[in-house]
Amino acid sequence: MGPKPHGIVAFSPGLDEAGIALVRGVHPESFRDGLLNVVPGAPIAADRVVALPRLRGIAVGGVPADESGFVHTDPFGRVNGLEDVYAAGDGTTFPIKQGGLAAQQADAVAGTIAAAAGAPVEPVPFEPVLRGLLLTGAAPAYLRAELGGGRMYASSAGETAPWWPPVKVSARYLAPYLADHADLAFGAFGQRNGAR
Repeated sequence: MGPKPHGIVAFSPGLDEAGIALVRGVHPESFRDGLLNVVPGAPIAADRVVALPRLRGIAVGGVPADESGFVHTDPFGRVNGLEDVYAAGDGTTFPIKQGGLAAQQADAVAGTIAAAAGAPVEPVPFEPVLRGLLLTGAAPAYLRAELGGGRMYASSAGETAPWWPPVKVSARYLAPYLADHADLAFGAFGQRNGAR
């Protein structure tokens, strides 16, 4: 399973106090009479279980896709094998599906299209940074992980947001736009705290 990400290490005591166990590297088969049957491994006693499904894409005619229906792109969002066709978000083969990552992919696509149209911009490839807010029942916890190829290579956890504005979907252009145009962009987060 490898080392635990910082977010898990930082909040393990809180999970332990609540009687919550995180089990990674197994697939659920069934849950009956308080036992979760997993593969590989022995049954696990549990009161409640949260399991994430295997995702499948919806193939679009004429657009190359993998066996699960997801579209292959390069780091600039160009669809492999097609000219002037771009993709971003959950329909791509990037293994982590999350709105903030989709917005970051869209940033890369927009820059690539703008440069191709003659705009004075330098395209920037998709360099995924996963940001999340964990509601703990006490103070909220902000989690951040730099990802490469869908694998984490740096992460952090803390009580203040390491990005600005501290909204759910954070991307280079979308988050500042929402901050300038929607009072709801900050919601329960209050005043700007200077975090970036």
